[in-house]
Amino acid sequence: MPIATRCSSRRLLGLTLVELMVCVAVLAILVTVGMPSMQGFLARRRLDGLSAQFVADLQFARAAAVARGEVLRLRFQVLDNTSCYLLHTGSANACACLPEQGTSCIGTAQVLRVVHTAASERSSVRANVSSLLIDPRQGTISPTGSIDITVSDGSSLRHVVNILGRVRLCAPGAKVNDVPAC
Repeated sequence: MPIATRCSSRRLLGLTLVELMVCVAVLAILVTVGMPSMQGFLARRRLDGLSAQFVADLQFARAAAVARGEVLRLRFQVLDNTSCYLLHTGSANACACLPEQGTSCIGTAQVLRVVHTAASERSSVRANVSSLLIDPRQGTISPTGSIDITVSDGSSLRHVVNILGRVRLCAPGAKVNDVPAC
């Protein structure tokens, strides 16, 4: 009787190789099933973040133009592997984004804010206008434009900016993140 008791107590100390392999297989299946939905979730959160950042930067640009009493420009660029937008003083082409995530200005123009989206992040910012002019007296924006922010899973949000600087949000194609389709 003591021998049987000793054997059964040893068996309770760990897992057999078969039990361990079954646990690893179940875990691998769960990770494989959950990974695409997690990647989609992360892409949608990135889209929400970039969208909120753009809207906040637009409001900052209006407030800065009024506070400084000078015309500011919000310029959009698409380069080889990156897209960017930058807020700057001076004429429409006084400042530019550089491919290595830097900026360059001519004359007395200066950059107030810059946002780069690299291809490695698989997101981009594209506009139907090259730049927006922010008037310091009225806080108005001209010309009006549409700015599309797209992320890795193909989701996109369109920001339609009116002359008063208000942004209407819609999703080109299909509804995204509770934002109606355009």
